[in-house]
Amino acid sequence: LAAYSFRHALGAAPPQMELIDVIEFAARAGLEGVELTSYWFREQSASYVAALRRAAAVNGICVSGLPIRSDFALAEGAARKKELATVTRWIEIARDLGAHTVRVFAGNAPREVPREEA
Repeated sequence: LAAYSFRHALGAAPPQMELIDVIEFAARAGLEGVELTSYWFREQSASYVAALRRAAAVNGICVSGLPIRSDFALAEGAARKKELATVTRWIEIARDLGAHTVRVFAGNAPREVPREEA
């Protein structure tokens, strides 16, 4: 079950759901796994990630993947290095969650950047 399915509730102000709710919903629905998209995490702390992993384990739910928003379609430089650092951090979080996959959204090349450089 992709957390994105609950994007309206997760992205509401204030949020009407948290990722733990997605995990519990999946368990009640008899599903096997969830995909916890990075932009719905309320924080990146070790304790929050551990709580998500624990909720998945207690509910018999596999964290099948962690999609990550990024933008690698940038010219070489500081902005691209910052994206690499961000994605590296999310890969570490995926590892800590026990996620089986990581899916990276690569972004779109800006018009001013030649395709070969993006």
